[in-house]
Amino acid sequence: MKAPLAVFMTAFMTRCGRTWLLFFGCFWLIAAHAGELQPERDFRLIEPPLAATEAGKIEVIEFFWYGCPHCAALEPLLDTWNRSLPQGVNLRRVPAISHAKWISGARLYYTLEALHQVGALHGEVFAAIHGERLRLLDDEAALTAWIERHGIARSAFLAAWNSFGVQAQVREAQRLTQAAAIRGVPALIVAGRYQALTEGSYRDLLRRTDQLIAQSRSPGVSPAPTF
Repeated sequence: MKAPLAVFMTAFMTRCGRTWLLFFGCFWLIAAHAGELQPERDFRLIEPPLAATEAGKIEVIEFFWYGCPHCAALEPLLDTWNRSLPQGVNLRRVPAISHAKWISGARLYYTLEALHQVGALHGEVFAAIHGERLRLLDDEAALTAWIERHGIARSAFLAAWNSFGVQAQVREAQRLTQAAAIRGVPALIVAGRYQALTEGSYRDLLRRTDQLIAQSRSPGVSPAPTF
């Protein structure tokens, strides 16, 4: 027969063991949930989802405005990130139109796209506006002078600027901005469904976007509809 002290110590250790087991079980459960992406903390759900432009691919949409300093700061990081995207994932830029004064920025982007100059001049537009302080968005003379300095004829630029195609794309950008309920830029939307959220740095925003891409590839996640 065990002595009373031995019985007490055995019971005490048993209870302590159960308590610690319960504690660590709860701890790991909390840690596991902390690793999961949570709505309104890590992403904002967009309903109905935005349609993708290519079937079978995960599309990341960047809503931006040329006049936004945060978009300008993100651009070089986003450009590098874009070049390392895995197969089956593509980046699509959409100039946001949340205010009337943003329309000129959208027209500029789609004009550059029509002239096949986005790759060469997209980053240069940010540099001109935020580095050189050029008024490309509200001064036509400044804009056309800048365009000519980059080897584009004024007549070709204005023809694209005033074209039906560019005007139609601007209207579509405005529709997408409203459909996604974009309240600020830059905004990254994954698979038409998830807007990446973070209180951290621009690199943290891209890491969150990577996590949402991985989540979108998980079984059971329906692909976004296509145009």
